[in-house]
Amino acid sequence: EALGENNYTDHGGEIKISGGRAFAAYGGGIEMTSGESLTTSSGSVLVGTADSGTEGVSGGAFFRTGNSTAGDSGVISFRSGPSTGGQGGDLTFYVGDSDTGDGGNLVQVAGATAAPQMNGGLLGITGGTGSSMDDTYGGSE
Repeated sequence: EALGENNYTDHGGEIKISGGRAFAAYGGGIEMTSGESLTTSSGSVLVGTADSGTEGVSGGAFFRTGNSTAGDSGVISFRSGPSTGGQGGDLTFYVGDSDTGDGGNLVQVAGATAAPQMNGGLLGITGGTGSSMDDTYGGSE
């Protein structure tokens, strides 16, 4: 905690978590998991930034894989779990509103390639199937 009043030098502390480094084999991974319950709900995991002060902007939240020079780069996957006896989990992305400037953008870009005879990345959205009689909700007429 930084209690000084200098906007340039009084920074709060940082925390960096890194998996172990390896010379020849795989580097170490990092796993964060909430607590489980044997009878009720499991805990939540929240990764986020704090609100900004009156003269700044809020920090960014970034997920990225490392670069690869001799193979495929890593995958980023967001997935909600399946349910037995209830509704499957949602995956929701919200983009910021503004009262004085433009609203935030939601941009999806598939990967490009410079390799001959290879395809660029696919950007696909597929709705789930269902048994409703209304084809708007995954059913068929």
